[in-house]
Amino acid sequence: MRCSQTFDRMFVGFAALALLVATGCEPPPPPEEQPDEVEMELQGDAQAGAQVYDAQCAECHGPQGEGDGPLAETLDPAPRALTEVELDAEHVRTITRDGGEAVGMSPVMPAFDAVLDDDEIEDVTAYVMQLGQDNPAGQEQPAQQDAPSQQDEPAQQEPGEE
Repeated sequence: MRCSQTFDRMFVGFAALALLVATGCEPPPPPEEQPDEVEMELQGDAQAGAQVYDAQCAECHGPQGEGDGPLAETLDPAPRALTEVELDAEHVRTITRDGGEAVGMSPVMPAFDAVLDDDEIEDVTAYVMQLGQDNPAGQEQPAQQDAPSQQDEPAQQEPGEE
């Protein structure tokens, strides 16, 4: 009796497989290939995220994400310059929520899961991703100038010209 039940189950399984092959049905793509994943990647509001960033992240990562916040020089290792690396939204989301150790990075980077709610984490993720887009990875940012350079001064006029 057991052999008959096993045979019946195998037959049903093979019949279902044959039906799928015959009709050209394919199983759904793996999750990383599903089209709506890209749309879901950034769900936060970058403008709201800027406020969260200013309150929670700028002290270490700096106001523009360049790793130059007021606490940066006291930290070892120094905070990452968010404008100089290629960022992945899921990585930013995870490290913000769970801290540096959760992704094999610095334990100095704290977890914010007890401080920020899920919406705030999504918002700050969107803002940080925008920082990276403003300066694609590897591009040097122009130096800030405190005083005008010679190029900024008006050209000398010949005497008598106005």
